[in-house]
Amino acid sequence: ISTRDWSSDVCSSDLSFFSPLTRMWELLAGCALACIVGPDTRQDADNIAATRPLRWSLRNLVSVVGSGLILTAMFVLDSDSEFPGVWALLPVLGTVLVIWGGQHAWINQSIFAQRWLVSIGLISYPLYLWHWPLFSFTRVLEGRRPDWPIATLLLLAAFILAYLTYY
Repeated sequence: ISTRDWSSDVCSSDLSFFSPLTRMWELLAGCALACIVGPDTRQDADNIAATRPLRWSLRNLVSVVGSGLILTAMFVLDSDSEFPGVWALLPVLGTVLVIWGGQHAWINQSIFAQRWLVSIGLISYPLYLWHWPLFSFTRVLEGRRPDWPIATLLLLAAFILAYLTYY
C-alpha cells in the first residue's frame, strides 16, 4: 500500500478506529485501574459506611460521575464525531470511574446489578462478536444501512447467537 493510500480520509479513520496502536490507551486505562484498586477490593458496605463515610460518599460520587460521562457519550456522540480521539475520553473515563466506584456504590448496586443488566454483561463479548458480521454483511448485501425492522431482527439474532455462544 502506498503512502498516498494511507493518507486518505477513509483509510486513516479506519486505521485510527481499528488499530491497537491508537486504541492502546483505552486498554491501559483499565490496567492502571487494576493497579490502583489492588488485588482485594471486597469490603462490607456497612463497614465502609461506618469507618470511612467520606470514602463511601466519594465512591458514590465517582460512580455517578462515571455514569454521567457514559450517558453523555451515548447522547452527544454521533457519526460526525471524530472517534476515537478526544471524544473517546467520555466512555473510557466513565467506565473507569464506574468500575472504580466499586460494588458498594449506590448506582452500581441499584442499577448496574439488576439481573437483566448482569445477563447482558455476561453475553456482551459474544454479542459484540456476533453483531459485527450480521450488520456488516447486511450492509454489504443491501448497499446501505438496514432499515429499523431489519436492524431490530439482526439485533435479536445477535442476542440469541450470543446467548447460545455463552451457554
